[in-house]
Formats: sequence, structure tokens, C-alpha cells
Amino acid sequence: PGTYSTSFSAAVTRPDGTDRVPYPVTLRVTDPARPAKITSVVNAASYAPGPIYAGEIVMISGEGLGPDIPVSPTVVAAGELPYTLGGTSVYFQQLPAPLLYVDARQVLAIAPITYDSFAISVKQSGQTVATFQTSGGGPSPGIFSADASGKGNAAALNSDGSANSPSSPAARGSLISIFVTGHGGCFLGVAVSGWPPIRSPYDTHGMVAEIGGEAARVVFAGSPPGSVCGLQRVDLIVPENSPTGDAVPLRIWSGYSNPAQSGITLAIQ
Repeated sequence: PGTYSTSFSAAVTRPDGTDRVPYPVTLRVTDPARPAKITSVVNAASYAPGPIYAGEIVMISGEGLGPDIPVSPTVVAAGELPYTLGGTSVYFQQLPAPLLYVDARQVLAIAPITYDSFAISVKQSGQTVATFQTSGGGPSPGIFSADASGKGNAAALNSDGSANSPSSPAARGSLISIFVTGHGGCFLGVAVSGWPPIRSPYDTHGMVAEIGGEAARVVFAGSPPGSVCGLQRVDLIVPENSPTGDAVPLRIWSGYSNPAQSGITLAIQ
């Protein structure tokens, strides 16, 4: 495959003689059409392969899923995402999924439903080109990481609005905001005022959290204003007895049996 240039010449007879006139030629050779296929469907934050929960942002990987040139929505707002991008649409059973990104090898979509077992299909121009069988289950929050690897420092904001990092750690007793997906679709969230009855760990919307093995108070869990459905912000209070360091383990999970994501950390001072 590639682009190749050459030229040929033709003899042209004129009254005053014969000339050879060059003609340039450009030949573009492409790969033969490959059948589309889905190789994996994972949580877009943790890259865990399921189970999938309604409202979860998922990453669908494979080949021939969309155009070679990436396509994203021109406007991203809650309730205003398209169901088709670059001619590609995604269905969970018979329901279309809102789309965040599409290219030939990757699609970011928001799961509209969840069943014990269901099929995900990718369509192009209305025709199904690839399917994938997967499973559903209860909430299983995936935590977005700062470098989008699913590991390391969480994508988190300190109480002063700075990004949490070893050079900008959170203080014990301060509020820190974490961003997750996989705990549901759009909900306004619940803010907890005052100190609730003593319990460990604390939770809001079923969210529970630990920092460095210590129960972290969840004071808000919900969709940030203007965000896409499926993205949740979880506000925690860093425990006063939390360990300190550049990579203190963070765990967030739901009251269901799905395990918490491992390998995510915060910088705490």
C-alpha cells in the first residue's frame, strides 16, 4: 500500500517534427477491504472488561468500526450526544447508544441499558458490520486516571481546583473530587450536610471509598453540570488519619459485589 508517482511519454507529430510529451501519473494503492470486527468492550476509565452497567462510558475496540479519520461530536452536552458519528452507530440489543468518539479501531459510547447477557452491534449506514456478546451487572465504578492509562494518579481535583499530583498533593481533611464512570447515567447527586451517623465506610448513591485503607467520607456523588451522562464526580473528604505520600491507594466501589479498581492512587500530604 502507498502512493506511487511516475510518468510516461507519448509521441506527438507536429508539422515541424515529432515531440515526446510527458504525462505524470499518480497511483494510490490501498489495503483490500477488511471485515469489521469487535475485539473488546471495556470500561472507558478502568479498561475492565465488564460487567457493563447502564450509563457506563465504554470503549469498543476492533477493526473497521468507523472512518479512518476520527470523528467527535461538535457539541458535547448532557442529552445532546448523537447516535451516529461518521456513518457509524452502536446498538445495545435494539437500543442506540449515544456516541462520544468514532474511528476505525475505537468507539466511545454510553451504554443505554444492561441485561444479564446482551449483544452489542456496530452499524454503518444502517447495516450491521460487527457484533459482540457481553454481560451486564450492577454498578462498578471505573476511576479515570490522569494519564488515561487506568493506573497511577487519579484524574482528581484538589479543593483549590488544582490537579492532584505529587507536586500538588491534597491535605488531610480536605475535599478532593474524583471522576468515574460505571455507576449509572445522569443523576443530580446528593450532597451530605453535617456529619451523618457514625459508619464505615460512608456512602452516597451507593458509593463507598477508601484512601490509604481508611474510610473516606463521600459528600457528593453525581453528574457534574454540563457533563455527558455517564460521567460522575465523587467528592471525598481525605481522612485525617490517611497515610501520606505521592502514591496513596484510592478505592471507590458500590454496595454491589463487583470488586473495586486497583492501581489508582492520590498524592496526599
